[in-house]
Amino acid sequence: MRKKIILLLMVFVMVVGTAACSNQPQDKVVATVNGEDIKKSDFDKTVENYKKSYEAQPNVDEKYWETESQGKKMIDILKENVLDEMIYETILNQQAKKNDINVSSKEFQDELKSHIDSVKTAFGGDEKFKEYLKSQNVSEEFYTNLMKVQLLQYKLWEKATADVKVTDEEVRQYFNQHQTDYKTQPDTVKAAHILIKDKAKADEVLNKAKAGEDFAALAKQYSEDEATKDDGGNLGEFTYYEQPEEISIAAFALEPGDISSLIKASDGYHIIKVFDKKINPVKPFDEVKDEINSMVLSNKRDEKFSQLVDEWKTGAEIKKYPENM
Repeated sequence: MRKKIILLLMVFVMVVGTAACSNQPQDKVVATVNGEDIKKSDFDKTVENYKKSYEAQPNVDEKYWETESQGKKMIDILKENVLDEMIYETILNQQAKKNDINVSSKEFQDELKSHIDSVKTAFGGDEKFKEYLKSQNVSEEFYTNLMKVQLLQYKLWEKATADVKVTDEEVRQYFNQHQTDYKTQPDTVKAAHILIKDKAKADEVLNKAKAGEDFAALAKQYSEDEATKDDGGNLGEFTYYEQPEEISIAAFALEPGDISSLIKASDGYHIIKVFDKKINPVKPFDEVKDEINSMVLSNKRDEKFSQLVDEWKTGAEIKKYPENM
């Protein structure tokens, strides 16, 4: 009799439990990665977090998500991007397990906390950090998860690229190809320019300048750069990276006294005259080789990791269920 009562109780519990489950809405799946589900509830929560973050920016509100870009609503573009990011995160987690990286371990959690604590310190403390997150419509939980993904990616990067090496030849080759980056002081030129939007007119002014007419006077008369024309087109003394690339390429190729040909840029045609040029010496190789070694090594490791990520994605069995998004 006792056994019969226990059996009846077990059946009752199973029936009630099944009935209770049937009344619960089933959590749909938006994607699977190598058989692992990405649940709609997690997806929706992540989308909402990203939405709130974007809406902290100017000109982004609920109406923004109904606008279109290339035939798609912005909300649909966001959802696609979020799903791709969650798939990537799932692949990282799977690879972490294969590489014995345990995100639940005390070591990992302590390192994650240490990183977040350093960020809080940089913001001036916990309260200031929370104020910043609030201004960006980001929860601390969401931020922590983003940092967890970054730390996981770094741990995988460390482990998967530990065998990458750099040769002395590679370091020397990089130095030889990038000597301008290792000057004792940046090279500079002192120059002036004339900006004209119409090519025919620019050709006419160029001929006048090449014929020896006063460059400053031509700039005052013809230049359409309101910021410099009254000063004879003076650009002052500048390094390579302080002017638009097309201007710098031309200016640094000239010698003092030279006048360029027409230089086509997005704002029109430039004529440049160089007045002075300072070329500084390159630092000795031995002084910078350790710095270069570290950079080349990091670049090679990044390249290998990027290739591995592509392989993981290509090799993964990924199924998406857009109808559930």
